[in-house]
Amino acid sequence: MFFWAVVTFVILLPLTLLIRNSPEEKGCLPDGEPVDVAKHVEPEADVPLTEITGASGHTLAEAARSSPFWLLSAAHLICGIGCGFLMTHIVIFATDFGYSEMIGASLVSVQGGLNLVGVLVTGHLSDRYARSKVLALIHVVRSLSFFIAVAFILLSGSPLWMLYLAMALFGFGWFTTSPLTSGLVADLFGGLRMGTIIGVTMSCHTVGMALGAYAGGITFELTGSYYSFFLVQGILELLAASLAFAIKRKKKY
Repeated sequence: MFFWAVVTFVILLPLTLLIRNSPEEKGCLPDGEPVDVAKHVEPEADVPLTEITGASGHTLAEAARSSPFWLLSAAHLICGIGCGFLMTHIVIFATDFGYSEMIGASLVSVQGGLNLVGVLVTGHLSDRYARSKVLALIHVVRSLSFFIAVAFILLSGSPLWMLYLAMALFGFGWFTTSPLTSGLVADLFGGLRMGTIIGVTMSCHTVGMALGAYAGGITFELTGSYYSFFLVQGILELLAASLAFAIKRKKKY
């Protein structure tokens, strides 16, 4: 952990000094913006983004009065519950069925590897199709992973490939919800207070992670199995898919 702390510090410290907040600060334009905006932008200008582009959108209070905000936040809360549960309990879940700690750790590796594929594929899809529909699809994939885990439990922890398949599907939709949610915030509420609104929706995910980790432990303590949690979370992921699918984009900023 100390090694990775040093690596992270060495990489991120210069980035905090070099990275700009927006293309406008470099005299450039984001994709799709009118070219004539650049005529009034000085490179390296230390000017708020709203003054440079006249960025429009909703405040947090305005966003909170709309149904898409709550649909998105609720879906992200459910996402966090699943993430918190699996990140905390997947290794012990595998060892409970007699598999080694190394196999349990490899399940986490499978999640990470498939997540790389997931963010690239869903990122591409979200540029071609409505992000809310792509987000709904991801939650359907995640629900399938939990239901496969239920089948794995019912089969008394065999065959092992079912557990790997479940973790691969979950990994595909693991972190992919975050960039999709951020993109949806921009689509729905504009750039005026985008950072604040994303922060609130992401905090819902964090609360969900705390709930998932704790609820998973309570479920095992009370029932002696994770079966109920996997089953309920699979249903919740389908609910999250419905919530995401119900999000309608009314205005483009």
